[in-house]
Amino acid sequence: MHRHRSLAAVTLGLLVACDSEELSVNVTPRVRSLKVTWRYEGSREATGFDVLAAAAPDVPVSNGNYGLTAGIREFTFTGLDAGTTYNVVAFAYQGSRVIAKGTAQGTPLEAPTPGTPDAGAVDAGTNDAGLVDAGSGDAGVGDAGVGDAGVMDAGPVDAGPRWVSQSTGDTRQRDLTGVWGSSATNVFVVGVQGAAYQSNDRGSTWTRVMGLPIDQYSGIWGTSATNVYVAAGVTGAGRLYRFNGTSWATVFTGTNPLAAVWGSSATDVYAVGEGGTILHSTDGTTFTAQTSGVTAQLAAVGGVAGDVIVVGANTILRTTTAGATWTAQTPASAGAFSNSVFGLGSGSFLVTTQGGALNRTTNSGTTWAAGPASPTNTAGLYGVWGTGPSLVFVVGALTTGGLIARYDGSTLTPVFTTSSPGDGYVAVWGSGPTDVFAVGAFGAIVHGP
Repeated sequence: MHRHRSLAAVTLGLLVACDSEELSVNVTPRVRSLKVTWRYEGSREATGFDVLAAAAPDVPVSNGNYGLTAGIREFTFTGLDAGTTYNVVAFAYQGSRVIAKGTAQGTPLEAPTPGTPDAGAVDAGTNDAGLVDAGSGDAGVGDAGVGDAGVMDAGPVDAGPRWVSQSTGDTRQRDLTGVWGSSATNVFVVGVQGAAYQSNDRGSTWTRVMGLPIDQYSGIWGTSATNVYVAAGVTGAGRLYRFNGTSWATVFTGTNPLAAVWGSSATDVYAVGEGGTILHSTDGTTFTAQTSGVTAQLAAVGGVAGDVIVVGANTILRTTTAGATWTAQTPASAGAFSNSVFGLGSGSFLVTTQGGALNRTTNSGTTWAAGPASPTNTAGLYGVWGTGPSLVFVVGALTTGGLIARYDGSTLTPVFTTSSPGDGYVAVWGSGPTDVFAVGAFGAIVHGP
């Protein structure tokens, strides 16, 4: 959900029509803030809006989901870079479909007057009760989320080693969707609306990833510091980016958003996404679509060399032929949406589900069983990573806040929780058993144990 504060005076307006729908956008620049107002007219009812901004020459793209309710008609980006020129794009949605688009491009912020306070950082009032202000100008786009910037107000459940909250400094609190590192001192996190950061000191400090095109990032994986992939996309478009240690390049563009990327090596890389999309590369740069046999939304891919599992909406697929053929398997819970998969070796896999269950197989998916039991009040399990069959970290959400749990081969035990409803962790990765990162809603990062 976007946040905004009130400003005055409309100064610029542009309009784009989709069919018979029109969305006019007006922008008022200040020193470090940009107020956006809009007006929608059309035969179709708009159920929500999304407003994005990016420092020129970048032009933000649709994130595929609206964040402002239909009753809201203005939004203010604050904490921006004084004197910088910004491009603004607004989208009107009916459900998940974009029905109108409006733009306001090339709007320069005012330069600060010497000897005066930095205007625009704090403007009086809020336009929608309970929403907090949008925040920083890095990556230049608005974000989703409410609450306390992912700062954890509860310690670990057990009295053992501590989990520590970290911050990228992104005051817009954009949700983070992926984490991966080549080592303990080279870790990346990515998220929605262009959120991408890197740490070289175990997360004590985070810096923006430069050169990666602004997008809706959904997953990250690599084999080394010079071979990193990011999966991304919005409705109607999917992209896969690769970092070679010096620069980022787009290595795949398609019509379905991508959700995840993983490989067993630099010459065996998979990416999956909506519409049953499975991509495979044997050289790390050329990706070919494979026949999955399904049209379901695919959410994750994982495994070991020669034995790969893909999961998604009521779907589990397996290949032992590098994707030449994919075989459908029967999930432990019919109708479940599987979020992530982790290969333990010797035919053992763990799968997390939207409903909060952890499913497992010990025979490469010939049979899947539910269990072990999830912690009380588990709302969903979203990410999984481990060092072996008896040391696995599973992340997700409780009805009361975020959850990090540890699986020892038989029992799933909470090791860290938060007490803010709406918190949740969606991805986890570590360089070893004592160096683990979990990321999730509102830009949350925790490091432990």
